[in-house]
Amino acid sequence: MGKNSRGILLALLMAMSALVTAHAADFLTRVQDQGTSFLIGRSGPVFTDFVDPDCPYCHQEFRELQPLLLSGKLRLRIVPVAVLDAGSLPRAATLLESRHPGETFLQAEAGFHNGHLALPRMQNVPPAMASAVERNNQLLEDIDPDGEVPAILFEDRAAGKVASLIGEQPITVMQRALIAAQ
Repeated sequence: MGKNSRGILLALLMAMSALVTAHAADFLTRVQDQGTSFLIGRSGPVFTDFVDPDCPYCHQEFRELQPLLLSGKLRLRIVPVAVLDAGSLPRAATLLESRHPGETFLQAEAGFHNGHLALPRMQNVPPAMASAVERNNQLLEDIDPDGEVPAILFEDRAAGKVASLIGEQPITVMQRALIAAQ
């Protein structure tokens, strides 16, 4: 490969990288604009977290991140999804329909048992609420076609791009992500 060809290839790769970074940043904006979510925490970088109410890994992740939330080092934008089982949609809808979804989520997390957030299942999910959860599901699938949860998106300021953590992650990985997000 000639010197000129390498230069063209490098320029093409840099342009593609910038496009992917721009797409990822646009995606975070799309999640905020099109998804139905709520924010927990008072200060710190924001991690956008796709959570299924019936996901034990999501619960474990939250327990590990909770000290960072309480100390003001992290905020979570919770995007409820229903991808694991039939009980997920009624629980996600109950959460989103709550007057104070952040408080409801924290209480439900504290009472987590038998693999579920401590939320009652909404008996008849209104079509608008089912559509809101389905939009969240679609946003999750746009990140990961397998719809694996938990799924976290965050701005990696050190690398200048949006990064993701898909599936169960050790706390050390999440702590490194928090450092990168500051």
